[in-house]
Amino acid sequence: MISNSLQSGLYGLAIGGTGMGIGGFIAYFIRNIGNNKIPVLVNMAIGITYSLLFLEIVPESLKIGGVFFTVVGLVLGFIFANQMEHFFDRVIIITSEPRKDIYLRSGILLAIAVSIHNLPTGIALGSSLYLSQEIAQNLAITMVLHTMPEGIAVGIPLALADFSLFSIMKSALIVAIPTGIGTFIGYIFGMILPFVLSLSLGIAVGTIFVVSYSDIIKPSWNDIGIIKGILGLIIGFLIGVIIIL
Repeated sequence: MISNSLQSGLYGLAIGGTGMGIGGFIAYFIRNIGNNKIPVLVNMAIGITYSLLFLEIVPESLKIGGVFFTVVGLVLGFIFANQMEHFFDRVIIITSEPRKDIYLRSGILLAIAVSIHNLPTGIALGSSLYLSQEIAQNLAITMVLHTMPEGIAVGIPLALADFSLFSIMKSALIVAIPTGIGTFIGYIFGMILPFVLSLSLGIAVGTIFVVSYSDIIKPSWNDIGIIKGILGLIIGFLIGVIIIL
């Protein structure tokens, strides 16, 4: 059991780094595979994540903090993630090779977006570690499953921009740092203000939903089509239901 805020921060860093690291490792070795299997698998992972979010995390948030704080958190998460997306759409990155421009921009912006949204997710994890070990366990599993496809999404463009495996893994660890910081903060506020758990869970769910849809699901559907994408989500969601049951 996590017994203090420092341990919670290290735990959050480990959770965030595990998912991103696995995703980045996979991305490096599949970077040149020219088929449509990867996007389907990524959609399945997101489907599992959604099942855990909406069948476990949100109901627990409603139970602990009520409808008001949960809904407020969801709305804040949606607003935060949407504003973040609009901001990064205006950023331009230029390298000496035009082919690498798109890959590098995509990888860096995705990494920044993921690292920023990892902060409220970490706060939710930290609050849950203090108030409810069961919620913390469910959220930790959700975070690993969610950050794995994010690690793939960030890692593939970086690999195509000729980043080494070491550089990609280092980037994954850097992206996970806000998770550890957020977990540290969330644990402290969870001790002082229990409703913070419900609010931060809502923010985490909102940001995860928007970022995963905008940066992972939509681009993958451009490659494999809506039907295969939705099928992957449904299969993943059903797998998540089986896991929960």
